[in-house]
Amino acid sequence: MLNSHLFTLRSHRVLWQGPATVKYIDPSYMIRSVPANAVDSLYCMQLAQNAVHGVMAGFTGFSTGLCNNRMVLLPIPELVESSPRMMDSHGRTWERVISMTRQPNTAPPKKKGEKPKYAPMLR
Repeated sequence: MLNSHLFTLRSHRVLWQGPATVKYIDPSYMIRSVPANAVDSLYCMQLAQNAVHGVMAGFTGFSTGLCNNRMVLLPIPELVESSPRMMDSHGRTWERVISMTRQPNTAPPKKKGEKPKYAPMLR
C-alpha cells in the first residue's frame, strides 16, 4: 500500500516543482477516532453486568473480558504478571489514580530509605 502512495507522490512531484512534505498517518490510529455505536454500548453493558455478577458472587481481584466469544472473569494478578510496564506504588501516577477514583490507598507504607517498589501496571 505504501508503494502505491510513493508512486502517486512521485507522479505529482513531476507536475509540481516546489518543496513538498509527506505526512503518513498510521491507519491504526483511525480506529479509535470513530464515535461509539450500538455495538459498543452493548459490549460496555455486558462488561458492567459481568463485573457486578462477579462481585455479587464474592469474587475480588478480577477483570471482565471477552475470550473466544464468551464473557469471562480474568484474575488481575495473572493479567499483569507478564506486563512489561511497571509503576511505583508510592509514585505520582498511582496517587493520581487513587485521588481520581476516591479509593483508599492500600499500598503498605514506605519505610525510611527504601527504594521504590515497582508493580505491574495495566495498559
